[in-house]
Amino acid sequence: TKIALVNPEYGYNFMLITLFILTLLETFSLSFNILSLSKLKKKYIYLGSIIASLSNTIAGNMHYIIYKLIIPILSKLQIIKYTANYYFADSTRYIKNTIHEFPSYSFILGDLHAHVINIIFVLTLLSLLLTIYLKNKNIFNNKRIVFNIKDALSPSFFIIGILLGIFKMTNYWDFPIYLTVSFLTLLFLNIIIYKDIKDKIISTLIEVLLLFTISSVISLPFTISFTKMASQVKLSPEHSPLYQLLILWLLPISLLITYITSTLRNINKKNIIINYFKNISITDLFMIIIGLCATGLILIPEIVYVKDIYVGDIRANTMFKLTYQSYIMFSLCFGYFIIKLINDKNKIYKSLSYVFLFLFTITLFYSYEGTYHWFGNIFKSSNYKSLNVKEFLNKDYIYYYLSENLGKNLSSYDINIKDDLAVINWLNKNANNTDTILESYGESYTIFNRISVFTGHPTPLGWETHEWLWRSDGKSTDYPEIISKRRTDINIIYISNNKLEIQKLIAKYKIKYIVIGYIERLNYMYDDIQLRNESELKELGEIVFESHTNNSNFPTYIIKIS
Repeated sequence: TKIALVNPEYGYNFMLITLFILTLLETFSLSFNILSLSKLKKKYIYLGSIIASLSNTIAGNMHYIIYKLIIPILSKLQIIKYTANYYFADSTRYIKNTIHEFPSYSFILGDLHAHVINIIFVLTLLSLLLTIYLKNKNIFNNKRIVFNIKDALSPSFFIIGILLGIFKMTNYWDFPIYLTVSFLTLLFLNIIIYKDIKDKIISTLIEVLLLFTISSVISLPFTISFTKMASQVKLSPEHSPLYQLLILWLLPISLLITYITSTLRNINKKNIIINYFKNISITDLFMIIIGLCATGLILIPEIVYVKDIYVGDIRANTMFKLTYQSYIMFSLCFGYFIIKLINDKNKIYKSLSYVFLFLFTITLFYSYEGTYHWFGNIFKSSNYKSLNVKEFLNKDYIYYYLSENLGKNLSSYDINIKDDLAVINWLNKNANNTDTILESYGESYTIFNRISVFTGHPTPLGWETHEWLWRSDGKSTDYPEIISKRRTDINIIYISNNKLEIQKLIAKYKIKYIVIGYIERLNYMYDDIQLRNESELKELGEIVFESHTNNSNFPTYIIKIS
């Protein structure tokens, strides 16, 4: 956003589409390079690359096919009874108390969480692992090679180490995931290219140690001042029903098994595993390992989970972060395996490839379904919103966002959010970027903290659940004392009649501006929507901005602390 010289309210949407396009192009490029090493016609190379890139950006999973298409048809034929209507988010919350999202869902949702931003760096890392394989393609299956430390000092290793360091600082889950993926891809490569077992082991250990060291050095400025959130690895007491796992993952896993089976035909049954890896191509080895890693990430949450603050959904975050990467790696497999099977001389495998291609093609309609559910008919000009993410503040009403959270029926107030937009615009224009503002805190994914979000100004407390997760340190996942204390302090400022107590808290958090808007009024309402200490708050400084689109008796205003 800074480099593009655009404001954040436009930068958000530009960033989202940039990530989408980079994901599309990177996946296409990576698949194109892999398939180009096979003796295939250009049309198949292009087709495989398109399949992979669409899988990583537009496709859904088999849940969409079954619950949107097959089950409703069976229900109409009265073969089964099923009345629920399909909603696009169902494909990401199918297994009870878990999350299994994938890129197309993120792009539809407009998600810019770290796991989405990191997709482009994940694909870069996988591309670099491929370059290491390609560097060794001429000596593949040659057991005469002896390990030399120079083999581990190529630029690819250093850049992978840098990327792993970035993962540590941005989306930590991807660090152990792709350190493990790097370990396994390098291990299998070294098993093939080195003759002596000593060289196989030493080479892998040195390479992985190098990656770990580089990543640690790169992330050091971050890790030395970062308190790790609470997390413990525990055995999972919950397990997904097998049929649900199969509905979600049978398509990519069966494709992987089918391809492995197709490459086993001409392998000597004696010492089959050793002979198998001796005889397959270097690209087959790379893609099969990627597919096996993806499968492993699906199985891990069935065995262990990382304990966090989500007591009722203990496996949710673990499954979410692991299977998201599984989907990305399987996307590459779709493009490679389907095309290789289409070109297989065996009629059975060739026929199966068309079945896989047909099912995959249907999943592409998931994005259409999701877009319609989330935005309505995007081909109607009246449904167009804006590239400006603040635009909804000009049109929507507070009760639409808050009625459930405050436990009050707010529709009678008929309060729009235009005054908040006016506050945001004033602060963006007149306040220093580092000035701390005070506003009402609240639950995640609500309109609370709307001022700090759209101005970038620091505030004592953001969305509670996110703050809870980030501030839980050590082994405890209890509500952090620091968050509880800040909640109390903010409440005191908005309700206390003790001016001296309020001033001490304002000085404690270095608050420069206090926002009094309808969110604050409704959250701390005393008499109708009057704050009980409104007069005391006004005495703390001067009112530098006021807006009263809704009600002149209860305006939205900013107090600048003297």
